[in-house]
Amino acid sequence: MNKNIFSFVVIALIVLNLSSCLKKQDLEDQDLGPAISSDELQNKMGDSIGTLSYSDISKNEISVMNASTIFEDTQVNKRYKQDLYVSQITDSVDQLKIDFLFNKQDYINSDNSFINQKYQLIIERTNQSVNTTSPSDFLSKPDINKTTANQIRTQADAPVPFFMYRAYVYFAVQACRENKVTCHNLKSETSKMYLNSELASPKICPDINNCLIDIKKIEFDMLDNSIATTNGKPYRTHYTFSVSPQLPFLSKVMRYCVRGLTDYNGRKVLAEDCMSINDFSYGQQR
Repeated sequence: MNKNIFSFVVIALIVLNLSSCLKKQDLEDQDLGPAISSDELQNKMGDSIGTLSYSDISKNEISVMNASTIFEDTQVNKRYKQDLYVSQITDSVDQLKIDFLFNKQDYINSDNSFINQKYQLIIERTNQSVNTTSPSDFLSKPDINKTTANQIRTQADAPVPFFMYRAYVYFAVQACRENKVTCHNLKSETSKMYLNSELASPKICPDINNCLIDIKKIEFDMLDNSIATTNGKPYRTHYTFSVSPQLPFLSKVMRYCVRGLTDYNGRKVLAEDCMSINDFSYGQQR
């Protein structure tokens, strides 16, 4: 995995009930059994997320995310909070323009904080309209990253929000296909969660006071031989995604965590970087 992508992955990332697991997992163990099929991971993640189309983004949609790091099972460092708000959508034959306002509260360096920063996505329509992108279409193409990059333009110098769906798509279709990278121990589980009535939407739950949504968790290990370690072994990381196909586009990926060994105060410690959605709004129907 190249260094830019690896930095993108590791920079990401409120730990939810994971602190008790940190010391139990030996991330120095390299015997992970046979590699999983990249297609198997892609199909599992594609089936879990449900519809993922840019045309599903709604005006006034809100997504609030918190990022933090936990070292071992004792020290939690809050990193930043990001509030993302869809201020305008302009839909035409040739383009889909999505305007955002976003705030960032940086707990480590307040100079990096800002309010109401503007950001725009311009999605060029190709032969396959973004309005007709199905769940399988969005996650089924191995070259989805290249396709997406060709379709999207943004302001070059503006601060860029962290979009959790992009991390999800990258891992679904590309990460385990990288040179010198293998993935192992794919696990998934399903559960249910009640939404508070103020978060629920009538289009998802006719009775917003009794709104039950599906939660799907996918986790796997990765060995990366392209990253040098002090003992000469591949670098091992553990990834966990929690998603709900019933949530709005920007919040479908509810949690994204990466766990690994890192240098901290002169020693190797187990650390987990996580990002999680803490509040959201479906916005107005288009």
